[in-house]
Amino acid sequence: LELIIDIVRNQPNKTNQRYIRSITWHSFCSLIHPRKVFKLATLANTSGIICIHNHSSVDPEPSKEDIETTSRLVKSGYLLGIKALDHIIIVDGKCINLLEKGLM
Repeated sequence: LELIIDIVRNQPNKTNQRYIRSITWHSFCSLIHPRKVFKLATLANTSGIICIHNHSSVDPEPSKEDIETTSRLVKSGYLLGIKALDHIIIVDGKCINLLEKGLM
């Protein structure tokens, strides 16, 4: 089971809205599409987003697909003027922050 949450932030970088976009048995990367993520951000009139999802495995390390999807989100956000601020993967109380790992 994977849960995908998008957090959108307003200009002063304070949390504006939280959306639970998907709860599914499929992988994060097979479901996420920049169009869907940034639709929420655009409707909320936000300047940035943080994506959070969990891994159904016990390994919080980002997969190749996680990294590729994050790269697509960063590029898409740049074109729209909505910054992808971070992508966090959570597993069993542990989390991996892709920004801190230099993967964004």
